[in-house]
Amino acid sequence: MCGKNSKLSIILGYAFTLIVIGIMVWAASIPDPTTNVHRKSALHSEKQRIGVSMPAKHLERWNHDGAMLKELLEKEGFDVEVLFADNNALQQNNDIQNLVANGADLLLIAAVDADSLAVQIDEAAKKGVKVIAYNRPISNTSGISYLITEDCFDCGAEMGKYVEKNLNLTRDDNRTYNIEIVSGDPADKCALIYYDGQMSVLSKYIDSGKLVVPSGQVTFEKTCTNGWSADFAGKRFQNLLSSFYTDNKKLDAVIATSDCLTIPVMKILETEYKGGNEVYVTGQDGEDSVLRMIIDGKKVMTIHKNIEQNAWVAVQLAKNILQSDAFVPEKLVETFDFDCDFDDKNFYNGKKYVPTYKVGCETITKDNYKEKLVDTGFYKINQNGYLEKVKR
Repeated sequence: MCGKNSKLSIILGYAFTLIVIGIMVWAASIPDPTTNVHRKSALHSEKQRIGVSMPAKHLERWNHDGAMLKELLEKEGFDVEVLFADNNALQQNNDIQNLVANGADLLLIAAVDADSLAVQIDEAAKKGVKVIAYNRPISNTSGISYLITEDCFDCGAEMGKYVEKNLNLTRDDNRTYNIEIVSGDPADKCALIYYDGQMSVLSKYIDSGKLVVPSGQVTFEKTCTNGWSADFAGKRFQNLLSSFYTDNKKLDAVIATSDCLTIPVMKILETEYKGGNEVYVTGQDGEDSVLRMIIDGKKVMTIHKNIEQNAWVAVQLAKNILQSDAFVPEKLVETFDFDCDFDDKNFYNGKKYVPTYKVGCETITKDNYKEKLVDTGFYKINQNGYLEKVKR
């Protein structure tokens, strides 16, 4: 009887030990609520994950950027999720929240509204997510790690120089010229910088009376275009023509800050302008329809931004942030074979000086598009005589 009890005790002892071990293993598997719940989510993938938030799918520029970023990042072995916000700031906030919830280790964000994202970005940063502002600055958050953009002021100045050169404004005579201004979205911090660049060239001619703005709409607040809306810009420009350019009054130039604004301006000039002359019109982003206008000999220009270069900077920056223990931000530009500057002292977003990579851009006109776009291998001339992007 004692022998049986002894065996029973041993069996019960083993059972108790197994139960204790099981409890310990189970307890160890429960996440510690005091640790960062984000981490790198192995639930989603063993790969590191990058979330890309673009402003709007209906704009050619952001479609190209989104596709290029996804392609290049995936080639580097990242899992990539791209979301488009339909030019809606609330939607973009929701998109960012979802990207973080889906396990993003890093976010690339081209902001719809620079002033509306601070809370979501700060929350993402608290969870260990790195954030790169792409093309557009983002305000009032310390959660931004870096900004990638072009030199917005210089781009604006190039538009002003195009008008200055083609109207021969430096000529010492009494001739005057009429001009109108179609500026960008006030929610986009770059839009005001573009405007300042334009005015750095043109304001002296406006002040002297050599350039006349018949509408009287000169300031950024009077000339801006909410949401970069082509419809809004078109209706406003149509109203300018019908109100201030009657009786065949001439218009000599239009400063349009982006191709998405250039296109409606050009359409209305072609159908409703009665001044008898061809008007010089500016733009930027190198959209296909504007490049076709340039080849057709229209008096229009665009600022070509090499999306592949912008995306390449973003990819290399993301790799170094996530995978390098010896990353020196200012040294990254030395690895590029194109124009890119690093600046960590001049862009203050209301909370911090944001380290910034500024990628170069080119003015494109009918006189130089072959040299700048075809001879460099970015485009080829297709069978219809127009530019076609070369797959690189």
